[in-house]
Amino acid sequence: MRLEDISANIRHRNAWEGVDLGFVMARHWFMPLWGLWWITAMPIILLAVASIWWHGSINIALIIVWWFKPLYEPMLLYWLSRRLFGEQLAVREVLKQWRKALLPRLLANLTLYRLSPSRSFFMPVALLEGLKGTERKKRLNVLRGAQSAGGWLTIVGAHIEMAFNLGFMYLLLFLIPGALDLDNLLLAFSDGQSWVMYVGNLFWLLAMSLFAPFYVAAGFALYLTRRSQLEAWDLELAFRRMEPRFKPNNRSSIKAVVTLLPLLVLLMPLAKDVSAAMLPKPEESRQIISEVLADKDFGSTRTERYWRYIGKDKESDEGKLSLGWIKHLAEVLEFLFWSAVVIGAVFLIYYLSRILDWLPDRQTRQQSEIGQPEVLFGMPITPESLPDDVP
Repeated sequence: MRLEDISANIRHRNAWEGVDLGFVMARHWFMPLWGLWWITAMPIILLAVASIWWHGSINIALIIVWWFKPLYEPMLLYWLSRRLFGEQLAVREVLKQWRKALLPRLLANLTLYRLSPSRSFFMPVALLEGLKGTERKKRLNVLRGAQSAGGWLTIVGAHIEMAFNLGFMYLLLFLIPGALDLDNLLLAFSDGQSWVMYVGNLFWLLAMSLFAPFYVAAGFALYLTRRSQLEAWDLELAFRRMEPRFKPNNRSSIKAVVTLLPLLVLLMPLAKDVSAAMLPKPEESRQIISEVLADKDFGSTRTERYWRYIGKDKESDEGKLSLGWIKHLAEVLEFLFWSAVVIGAVFLIYYLSRILDWLPDRQTRQQSEIGQPEVLFGMPITPESLPDDVP
């Protein structure tokens, strides 16, 4: 990677400006990125569609396509990282490098880190830097300054895909209102056997593909922005551009030094005499300085006073009122505050126990207060009214 070959303007940016830079790159190279996404995702899409005959649900097929997103994104990042630094790569050449682009951390991205919101920001560390294990963790700890922006990119991107999907559905509603009314529109989200459901999922797949180049490019731009902040790429590029102007011609410099060296040796005694004659004496220098300072431009003076803490003065503190009572008052108030909190909590628990009747002794006491009935269905049931042998 050569910084002088980069196509983007390297300057100090914050994280959100980095996201804007990624969107600009995605717009500029949208068609190659979009086509590469479809080429990479098409095998999984075909397998998901074929799985409909087994489980009979198009929603499960689309979830499969959505879950395998980390399989389609590395190819876009690989192409974008080369194109940004001036390397012209055809899609065929990128597909030949599929092992190098897809294999790094593919299993982890499809399982443990699949739902990580910062996936687009952390993906270049494994793909472009090739770090693994402890080295990768240390590198991520260094780069975490833009992690929150990467998380928000994922959240906002999910809402953008949803907006695209609903927009396509409503567009179809407006174009053929007789075939797709509001009731049929609801079938797109409820009835798995409706043709509207198939159309809605097709629109979701289209929305997913449209936003994928922007998502990958924005995450890559966030990574570049963070590295530019840490490594001062803007300063490095400025110094590299300045280097040719200040790079001396070695041969001409040596010739000039060799030619002027005898002349300088001859002129050294003369230079000492000239400097001694031109420099004023100390008394004259003081007089000149006094005359310059006496001018109205240098004659103004101003006195400034300010407060500065110089520590406690033991002698001055004697006889003054001590402020130690403030600390004791604060401790008393803190004790009263926590006492009020405890009393309030106890009162709240007691009040809830009376309302909810969940304490066992409370329930027993209520039952004893209610008492036992003496007559049921017109017959007395007191112990005195019952026979000795009840069975």
